[in-house]
Amino acid sequence: MSIPAKWFTKKQDLALGIAASGGGFGGMAFVEIVSKLIDTMGLAWAIRIEGFMFLVLLSVSIALVKPFVGGYKDPGGSLWDSSLFKIIHYDFLLLSAFVYAFAYLVPFFYLPAYAAAQGLGTVNGAASLAVYSAANGIGRFALATLGDYAGNFNMLIISNILSGVMFLVVWNVTQNIGALYTFSILGGFFTGGYWSVITAVVGQVV
Repeated sequence: MSIPAKWFTKKQDLALGIAASGGGFGGMAFVEIVSKLIDTMGLAWAIRIEGFMFLVLLSVSIALVKPFVGGYKDPGGSLWDSSLFKIIHYDFLLLSAFVYAFAYLVPFFYLPAYAAAQGLGTVNGAASLAVYSAANGIGRFALATLGDYAGNFNMLIISNILSGVMFLVVWNVTQNIGALYTFSILGGFFTGGYWSVITAVVGQVV
């Protein structure tokens, strides 16, 4: 996520949005793949196969990206700069990121279980998670692109507030299939804005 910020000075948010959207769309694909693996091979082998898939994908990604970043010269300097903590805006940004990460990950782990607990079925639980991930990928791209025009801070604030509304209000009244998928679409979309915009915001702050 941090690499495009070093390469793009124009349309930086668009580049970050494209890079970030892979996480959402990849999550959508893996929900379906792992669900089928669990049904056919059991949980233990599903996790092992998923691990091997990630290993292969990571190796291929490194091989594809390496030629493009081989000429990049890092300006050097320490990896740890304690003077950044003297910037109050940076401290608040870190605090918000710390808190936001807890909420962001909840649906990925609990949305299927919540659907099952509400009597909506495990199939709808897995499907709603796939929809959530797909909407997340779209949100990462769309909200980052809007950041080029409306401002990165504005998009971060809007996406965080609307994510909070989705989690604290909409999810609490989700008791039927229509509401479940509505939450998956809107919640996934607005939470996606955080990951694609945060890198640009950090760059602006420091």
